[in-house]
Amino acid sequence: MSADLDLRYRPLKNANPNTVVDVGGEYCFGQDGGCQNATEIDGEAFAVPIPMLTSRHLVELYGNISDRAFAGSQDNGPIPTGKAWGAGNDFYLLPEECGIFEENLNSQGFPNPTPLSTLHSWLPHDALHLASLPLVDRITPGQTGKAALQEQVENIFSVRLKVNAGDCMVVMYGRSGNGATDNETRVKALIAP
Repeated sequence: MSADLDLRYRPLKNANPNTVVDVGGEYCFGQDGGCQNATEIDGEAFAVPIPMLTSRHLVELYGNISDRAFAGSQDNGPIPTGKAWGAGNDFYLLPEECGIFEENLNSQGFPNPTPLSTLHSWLPHDALHLASLPLVDRITPGQTGKAALQEQVENIFSVRLKVNAGDCMVVMYGRSGNGATDNETRVKALIAP
């Protein structure tokens, strides 16, 4: 038996592959430097606007979050103390524009620190809260909160969410407690036809 096969590959002219959008970042709390931006003021947070460039569907958020306390060295702020410290990682989809979130960027394109309550007041009434991933370290009495808080992210939407060009994803980074901490989010958004 013998076979004589020819294979011809032709890409589809109207192929519309999936797109991956990086929605991650790194922000420091409890010190005046480091990361993409930093704040020493308790209660301040960061909101990163990411404009959506095409009209498609949001299918999934995936990746990981790694929030940690700094070691208390002379290059960093103090280790957290008290009963607990934590980090907030929230993802929103805003219709039509990034609005005031885009106006709150510094000259390097990173968000300025702003009170978390103010950032929440900037969300339009029709903003869609996609995911909330709070992480908390409970501190044993008499100890410090030198810890790493990690969370795997795999948020698959059971209903694909329509995303229009010009819509905006906003990622909010917050912190509770005291001391110096680093909030690092390595998350991606999967956008499909």
